[in-house]
Amino acid sequence: MVRRALILAAVAGGLVFAVAQATGSPARQQQGCRSFANPSHHWDAVFAHTTSRTQAGPWVGKLAHIGFTGLQLEKDYCDDLEIGFTGVDSPSRRDEIAREAMQGGRTVSFEPPDILKASRPGVVKAVFGTLPTLSRANRLELDMAWHGFREGSDIERLGLHSWRVVIYNLPEGSQDGFAAEAAAVGYHVTFLPQ
Repeated sequence: MVRRALILAAVAGGLVFAVAQATGSPARQQQGCRSFANPSHHWDAVFAHTTSRTQAGPWVGKLAHIGFTGLQLEKDYCDDLEIGFTGVDSPSRRDEIAREAMQGGRTVSFEPPDILKASRPGVVKAVFGTLPTLSRANRLELDMAWHGFREGSDIERLGLHSWRVVIYNLPEGSQDGFAAEAAAVGYHVTFLPQ
């Protein structure tokens, strides 16, 4: 009888923990998974997001093969490593990097500095999708970049199984035109206050 009660308690505890993880509740925060602030005021060129250094290794090797060396691994969240480099502040430099990547069969997105992601009047963010894994969110962000939606994009971690792919800094009033442009290449976007 005691053994059965212990088993039921363990199963119930596991279910409560799993639900807490999935919803991003305080239990998840106690586990130490949080956003890491990036105090840099520079734009980042981002080639991929992975969950570990082991997963990042092949990406770094493939990118080095096409000429991108000196790549950095930046921790965005406890389980999100971004592969890229910083300091691509001019639109012409970002265009040049995008061309180089595409010539090598790769794509790149450009993440604005955290200060430009902050909520402020007159701007919204476009949501391209919310996915259950970082890997799937990464594929979506790379696909978006391939289709030209690379400027101002990022992946936001909402919870253990919830990753939102967005583009920041769209002027209010531009949603209809942006949505039509995205729909023309197969994306259904929604908009949220930034």
